Formats: sequence, structure tokens, C-alpha cells
Amino acid sequence: MICHSVRQGDPEWFEVKLGVLSASQMSSVFTATGKLSSTRKSIIHKLVTEMVTGEPIPTYSNFDMKRGTEMESDAAFAFSLNQDKDLEEAGFFTTDDKKIGASPDRLFDDTGVEIKCPRYHNHLSYLESEKCPTDYYPQVQTTMYVLGLERYFFCSYYPRLPIFICEVARDDKWISGMVEEVDKLFDELEKLKERIENGD
Repeated sequence: MICHSVRQGDPEWFEVKLGVLSASQMSSVFTATGKLSSTRKSIIHKLVTEMVTGEPIPTYSNFDMKRGTEMESDAAFAFSLNQDKDLEEAGFFTTDDKKIGASPDRLFDDTGVEIKCPRYHNHLSYLESEKCPTDYYPQVQTTMYVLGLERYFFCSYYPRLPIFICEVARDDKWISGMVEEVDKLFDELEKLKERIENGD
């Protein structure tokens, strides 16, 4: 594992992420049920473009995503009070081969937390389900893999509604399948990159 001391959102953060498959993108490659995603090719194209051009692909951001970013500190504070833990902000972590990376929202003790600030109906759905949402399971498991953790937390926050927190155990079976598919993805990626660079 390599820890890159960069602040999320800063130019250096985007630079170190170039050509790296991030935990937040993993659901577009390998689903929560252990299957290939139909959107994996778009991830290959994105990573190849970043590698060849040396520039990050502009990230899509909608109202909900911006709202989530603005409320993250409030959510982290609520989580800290609920769990009676002191949280630390973190940089960007990659595997030693720099294929896979993760940006934990906060770290504490021997674990960390993935924070989401969704719309009220999604937040209530998470509360009702009492488990890590399927959409974020790949991100949470990938983060555990990159950081070498055995457990992680998922937190959903909406002002004036009960906070939702669940602890997620490391799923080695899922991780094994993910790593195998990521290796295949990078094999495809390198072949496409070579073709582009050779002008084929």
C-alpha cells in the first residue's frame, strides 16, 4: 500500500489519481454480486485517455453530489459523536502496483468510514434495510482491500433525521474475484494504450 499525502479535490489529488481505478469507480467494473458490469469498457477508455494525455477526465457533478460534498463535514461530526471517535481526514491510497486506489472519507482506530449525504428517500431506504447499500458495497470492499482493513463503516446522513451507520466486514471472496477481473481489465487497457501510442 502507498499513501499519497494529498488533499481530496486539490490539483495534486487529481494528478496522483491519473490512470488509477478508484474505489468509487469499482461498481462500474465489478458489481456487488460479483459480476462484470456492463459499463467496464467506459472505465477502460477513461483510464487509457488519462494515461495517454496526462490529464484527468472532468468529473460529472450534479446537485446531489455537490450537496454531499458540502455536508460531508457535518456528517463526519455526527458520526464522530455517535461513535465517540476522533476522526482523521486522509489522502489517497493505492496498491503497490498503483492499479487500484481509494480516498477514505475519514479514518479512525483500525478502520474508516464511507460517508454519503443522499436525498431523504434514499437515506430512509438505507435506514430500513439496515445494511450497506448495494450501490456502495464495491466501493467499501475495495477501500478495505487497498488499505488492508478487516472492517469498515458506511454512514448515511440527512439533517434532522436519524443517522444511519453500519459496520461492514471484509469479504475476501468478493475481493478475490474483483482483483482477478481488475487484472484482466488492465491487460485490455495496456493493449489499447499500446495501439494508441503506436498509431494503430
